[in-house]
Amino acid sequence: SPEVIQRALKNFSGVSRRFEEVLNIENKLSKITYIDDYGHHPNEIKATLEAARVSWPDRKIILIFQPHRFSRTRDLFTDFVSVLSTVDILVLLDIYPAGEAPLTGINSEKLSQEVCNKSDCNSLYLADIKLIKKVLPNLMSNNDLIISQGAGDISKYTEKLKSIIQDVSNDQRY
Repeated sequence: SPEVIQRALKNFSGVSRRFEEVLNIENKLSKITYIDDYGHHPNEIKATLEAARVSWPDRKIILIFQPHRFSRTRDLFTDFVSVLSTVDILVLLDIYPAGEAPLTGINSEKLSQEVCNKSDCNSLYLADIKLIKKVLPNLMSNNDLIISQGAGDISKYTEKLKSIIQDVSNDQRY
């Protein structure tokens, strides 16, 4: 019945890790939003970035991206470079192998270098995500939109990223 459908839609909270708002801070010190997304194909990344720009047109976008599979990165390398070079700041993590063996010459460091060649070198390769605690605060400023994206194990770090963002946004020197 229409009533059942309306009730279901009213209670629908969305799909986990699909443009999911993890954190939204608006206080006298800062205005920062953190989104997590499962997208791992260049078209999905492009759609996420387009939605972000429509939703927050005045925000600087920091994308923390973990490529998924060596074969996908190889096969869509040019497409990845094209879409990743459009963000304000890119933090590129190592490729999540998803059971694949590494492929010679296909890695995130090379991808980061190619993004730098295409843009104003807005890309930073991070060999170990644990370094994000030192790196992210130096990249952040007021009015940022931070997006973590990928289908690998990047989702294990959502709470850690949230904590880092909260700490930085509460810093009086920020």
